[in-house]
Amino acid sequence: MAEPGDPGAGLEKRRTFHRLHDNGCFVLPNPWDVGTVRYLQHLGFPALATTSAGAAFAMGLPDSDEAVSCNVMLAHIRTIVEASDLPVNADFGAGYADDPEAWRPTSAAAWPPASPGSR
Repeated sequence: MAEPGDPGAGLEKRRTFHRLHDNGCFVLPNPWDVGTVRYLQHLGFPALATTSAGAAFAMGLPDSDEAVSCNVMLAHIRTIVEASDLPVNADFGAGYADDPEAWRPTSAAAWPPASPGSR
């Protein structure tokens, strides 16, 4: 499992994710909880991607920024990332903002500098 707060692990996941793009297309399955993270990782996928719809539906909610708060989605993404040894691309919907400047603080909270989805 990934070590929370280990910037080296996050940086290596980011590099791995970028290298996956070198050979064209690849499949990014969407786990919605820790169980599906473990199952998809066991099947041998090289990376994962969160699903805002899967997360919302698993909570019994519609897939919208209004139904699933930013903090709840950030916690969900963090749970998926921490449960996997693989790079994880995050579905963050509209970023919980209407313009780029308002999105900046949310983006920083979602993707710290050493995480796979940053820069």
